[in-house]
Amino acid sequence: MDGIGNGAAGFEVQPRQWTPPVEYAGFWIRFAAFLLDSIFVQLGVFVIALVAGALFGVVAFLAGWSPEMLEGGASTLGFLIGVGGGIGYHVAFLSGAWQATPGKRICGIYVRQEDGSRIGAGRALGRYLSYLISAFTFCVGYMMAGWTAQKTGLHDLICSTRVVHGKP
Repeated sequence: MDGIGNGAAGFEVQPRQWTPPVEYAGFWIRFAAFLLDSIFVQLGVFVIALVAGALFGVVAFLAGWSPEMLEGGASTLGFLIGVGGGIGYHVAFLSGAWQATPGKRICGIYVRQEDGSRIGAGRALGRYLSYLISAFTFCVGYMMAGWTAQKTGLHDLICSTRVVHGKP
């Protein structure tokens, strides 16, 4: 016996596996991803709203709606498409196989839980909604990613997520 492996206690010492260090994504790369995602969401929402608005206009005209009713209905429809499009985009992509929105993917970063595991749809939704809190702090919640040790924004701290370089 070598005195290390199989002692009287009956345990074996396992060698440690080396894991590469995690490189957290800072403010500027995340900001670049945000700009790209903003363009993608706006283009998608525009196309969907254009088609939905045309269909809505035809239906409202055939139903004999007044101009005021048409304007109110169109505004509500546009709002719902805009909000739903942004939420759907972030939740679907962050909880999907990429673990990143297309903007994040282009920038080479992705979102994961604090422990390194994938985030689910509920956490992705919570992260998206907590962007509001980061924004309400005069955007200091977003800027925190520039100076915290793990490059976390306020929304990351709230949802226990991290944005890291690489691919999942």
